[in-house]
Amino acid sequence: MADRLGIVLRHGPYGRIHAAEALRHAGGAVAKGWEVTLILTGDGVYSGLPHQCSSDGAWTNLAGAMRTLLEKSGSGIRLCVDEQSLAERGLGRADLFGECRLVTMDEVAKLMTESRQVLIF
Repeated sequence: MADRLGIVLRHGPYGRIHAAEALRHAGGAVAKGWEVTLILTGDGVYSGLPHQCSSDGAWTNLAGAMRTLLEKSGSGIRLCVDEQSLAERGLGRADLFGECRLVTMDEVAKLMTESRQVLIF
């Protein structure tokens, strides 16, 4: 069985490096053969939007980076989105990448306990 890495992204995709670093770590872990669960919660749910981009163009387009990560990783990554965080931001399932799976906070806790390592961004 491959090692499992849980990554929790709580920050939005732009204005700080948290989201970009979460995606970079996820890609690196998948490339090393790890199974990765990327959990988007809080403002991190905005990273699950396929058409988001920075308003001023000063930041790397993370929608493109997310798409690339999902395409290259195949089944090596699970992309989970906290449904409560999504609802609090007026978003729904239809707004997200098709690969996203909605989860409750209880499921987030379970996913984290199944991971050998957990990184929080």
